[in-house]
Amino acid sequence: MQLTSLTLAILLTCIASFYSTESSAQTGCTDDLACNYDALANLPDGSCVYESNPNFDLTDESVAWIYTAILNCSGDTVTNFQLHFFANHFGSVAQDPSVTFSWSQCDGVLTIRNLAPGTDIELAFGGDTFWSMPSDGNGGFSCQLLNPHGCTFPSAQNFAAQAVTDDGSCIVTGCTAPTACNYDASATDDDGSCILESGPGVDFSDEFVRWVTTHTLDCSGDPIITLDTEFLPNHTGVYGESGTVDFTWAQCNGLLNLQATGDTAVTVLQLTNGDFWAMTSDGVGGFNCALIQAYGCMNPAATNFSSQVRVDDGSCVVLGCTDDIACNYAASATD
Repeated sequence: MQLTSLTLAILLTCIASFYSTESSAQTGCTDDLACNYDALANLPDGSCVYESNPNFDLTDESVAWIYTAILNCSGDTVTNFQLHFFANHFGSVAQDPSVTFSWSQCDGVLTIRNLAPGTDIELAFGGDTFWSMPSDGNGGFSCQLLNPHGCTFPSAQNFAAQAVTDDGSCIVTGCTAPTACNYDASATDDDGSCILESGPGVDFSDEFVRWVTTHTLDCSGDPIITLDTEFLPNHTGVYGESGTVDFTWAQCNGLLNLQATGDTAVTVLQLTNGDFWAMTSDGVGGFNCALIQAYGCMNPAATNFSSQVRVDDGSCVVLGCTDDIACNYAASATD
């Protein structure tokens, strides 16, 4: 077949146009939010990467990411809310999930797009968080900060390794009873592990002992108060005839820990020669003394004798003949 000059011209034009189109097409990442954005690319090839050398795992749900804006970088906070970052590189505002954004984290720079419509927020990693100090448009500056909040206590069940600011959310299991031998001041949730008796001490269940608490002003002179004290098996206690729980107690390796009902302080008394004692501040530069002693019968021949008794209160019960004219009269007998 013989080509006419017109047909040949049309064919050459089509070939030239095809090669021109092919040479002008460049594949690559066309999303300018991506870390590998290619400004020359005009044909997306699915290669966009939105994280490169990330400083944080922003999808970590154990951390609350708090975005804060501070006017003039000092004074009042003008914006403060929590952001959720999702693995698909979208996100939302915790307080209003209808407010969404997209994000990337590229070599120390976090870009948040459309948190405010049509704007990008760029925060640089510095120290231990993301921040920026853009102009406020009036010759001053405002500060923007994205700070990871969470539990910073390593022993907590919900410890967040990325958290920088502790938000008081730590969950630490342990013994929460202040009087216990194994009290854990950092524990938030009691796990039933409290030990209320450990090591040497006294037997508060001894039925032949009457426990008496004495408080002496300035640790000298007459007692200012003397109270019969009952230590109950459930580790609560009662003073006198109050009929109410006045304190909780634990006995730990020669120490008696007492906490008055409604009080946060724990009084610790030392066991010495069978007595518990403590010297506490009176709040005005002096000291008061507290003493807990075992009262009862000290006569080994008595039916109510107790080796724990430190003060004989005349309560001994000695069986025998009490008739002084009898041949077997026992002067020590009471019954």
